Amino acid sequence: MEMKIKSSIFAAIICICLAMTCHSQNHYIDSVLRILPGMKNDTAKIITLQNLSSEYKIVGDGKRSEYYLDQAEELIKDLISQSSGSNVNYLKKLWGHVIIGKSIIYQDKGDYPKTLEYIYKALKLFEEINFKNGIAHAYINIGNVFYFQKDFDKAMIFYEKSYGVYELMKDTNGMAGILGNIGVISKLQKKYDLAIEKYSQSYEFFRLTNNKKGMAHQLNNIAGLFYKKGEYKKCLEYSMRSLQIKKEIGDKFGVASSLGNIGELYASQGDYELGEKYFLEALQMVKEVGDLEGVSSMNLSLSELYEQKKDFKASLSYYKDFVRAKDSLLNEENTKKTVRLEMNYEFDKKEAAAKLEQEKKEVVNAAEKRKHQIIIWCIGGVLCMVSGFAIFVYRSFKQKQKANVEISKQKHIIEEKQKEILDSIHYARRIQTALITSEKYIHRNLNKLNRNS
Repeated sequence: MEMKIKSSIFAAIICICLAMTCHSQNHYIDSVLRILPGMKNDTAKIITLQNLSSEYKIVGDGKRSEYYLDQAEELIKDLISQSSGSNVNYLKKLWGHVIIGKSIIYQDKGDYPKTLEYIYKALKLFEEINFKNGIAHAYINIGNVFYFQKDFDKAMIFYEKSYGVYELMKDTNGMAGILGNIGVISKLQKKYDLAIEKYSQSYEFFRLTNNKKGMAHQLNNIAGLFYKKGEYKKCLEYSMRSLQIKKEIGDKFGVASSLGNIGELYASQGDYELGEKYFLEALQMVKEVGDLEGVSSMNLSLSELYEQKKDFKASLSYYKDFVRAKDSLLNEENTKKTVRLEMNYEFDKKEAAAKLEQEKKEVVNAAEKRKHQIIIWCIGGVLCMVSGFAIFVYRSFKQKQKANVEISKQKHIIEEKQKEILDSIHYARRIQTALITSEKYIHRNLNKLNRNS
């Protein structure tokens, strides 16, 4: 029976991103929804919207997760239009992360073309501002899309591109995470020796930065590969090393997983006593941390172990515990579904109310806009009338001025003519006066001669 080693691409991605944390979702969501309306439209609100989206994604509500990312994106666009310089670069960095968040939502839906469309959009933003960490992260996400489609060769190309960027940045943890991803692909391609090599390199990088969680994870992966190769001694060695580190850092979930793996290893080799010992320790641990799935799994493993030992009474007892745990797990899942449905209902109500309120605002705004347009039209009409009257007055003034000039010219001509006429009259009178004088002179002289004769 194959050892139940919990190694997957998801765990590798977690090691790379170092950003996926769990909270009490309902409490956190309720708290944020209370303060969100009063928040200023700034970068703090953008980050809050991103966190809220992440919480909804965790509880499986993709619709609301995308809704709050849409709000964050609209706010970012608005702030970019009002900003300049380094602040724009910071906003573009946030924008890229928001788009990456959207891509993951579509990835979860299995819509890979849309996923890649969003990732490439984010990659372009990161390249514009030369944000290397974002570029490396985008390459990882592209690689993951091809990984989920089982196109391992293309996935490897983008993981190696990401590794190259991390190498330029001298980001040891980033390189360690990518090597882990490459190890996963090598394992799936049944290249176990290459996978062990990549996991070992990843472990060394994590060791350099004292990243014990990453170290424990890669030791666990190496143990699983040695199990597949049938090298059980080495498998046990690496499993024990992984267990020791998990105990040091207080990773109870990790400790429970390692205990279960070691128990499985011993049981598969027929060492039921040690198998029982580790299974019981693992069962106690999963009960402490409230891991119902772990409780179910360990009870089933113990039931199978006791069946192998021919202790059917104990086997039946643990099998019953397995069934009870499984039922509780199903009930818990049903409760979560009910809560999600209730949350969806409340959200839809709030969204409908918000939409109605927005429609009312739009009606009021439209009325105000029409009112302003009417006022503008009236003012425009008055201005047109005033302008027309002013043009009329100006033209009348110019015409009157022109007429006055013409009248002045005519008056001057008339005056000149009058002067010419008067001058002619005066000249004629002078001639007439001169003639009359001569005539009198002649008559006087004639009379004088007549008397003398």
